[in-house]
Amino acid sequence: MTTAMTQQPNSAPGIRVIAEAHARDGALEQLLAQAKLLIAPTRAEPGNISYEILHDLDDPNHLVFVEHWQSQAHFDAHLASEHLAAYSQVTSPLLAGKVRIVTARTLTP
Repeated sequence: MTTAMTQQPNSAPGIRVIAEAHARDGALEQLLAQAKLLIAPTRAEPGNISYEILHDLDDPNHLVFVEHWQSQAHFDAHLASEHLAAYSQVTSPLLAGKVRIVTARTLTP
């Protein structure tokens, strides 16, 4: 199903999210296993356009989540989802620090 969205000049619809997580030493495999469990339910959420997990080539303990949502409201609903809450609870002890989240709007076509 395609939904028509009003675009601002020189922008793509929706918002982009980049979330960065750093695993504690020795915890990357556990963190990655838990992160992979987020893929299917997140991609099935209303308003999700894309959801990817990347592994930093320069920092083996660094995962980068790249997301595209139709709106801030859709992303906010994702943040309140049960599967993300469960993930956060399980992975909290696996992280070397706080997850950094950047939300942005595309400026280039």
